[in-house]
Amino acid sequence: MLRTLGGVFLIVHALITLAVWVAPLLPDAPFNPAQSWLVGDSRNIAAPTSILLAVALAATGVGVLLGQPWWAPLGLASGITAAAFVVVYFNPWLSLAIAINIAIAVTATQHLASA
Repeated sequence: MLRTLGGVFLIVHALITLAVWVAPLLPDAPFNPAQSWLVGDSRNIAAPTSILLAVALAATGVGVLLGQPWWAPLGLASGITAAAFVVVYFNPWLSLAIAINIAIAVTATQHLASA
């Protein structure tokens, strides 16, 4: 049950990650996800990077659902990379995303340590 919940959560998180950075910017949006405090306006960098991260996070979720051992190294890499990506494009609206990505990396690390 927990494995199913975790796998589905990772896939949903991947889809939300994709939607935040790839969807067209609405005029009433609370922030511009392609506007980075570090690299400025960089939609042409943010969108492809978010697609790669979403694929990695979704693949981690599929690995969890299937009980595959490769989910943990992929989850560690994608969690750390996604957290760093969100920090580069930080907005207070994305605070929960940082926490979720760190939790993914920590969970993967704990799984690797116990294996």
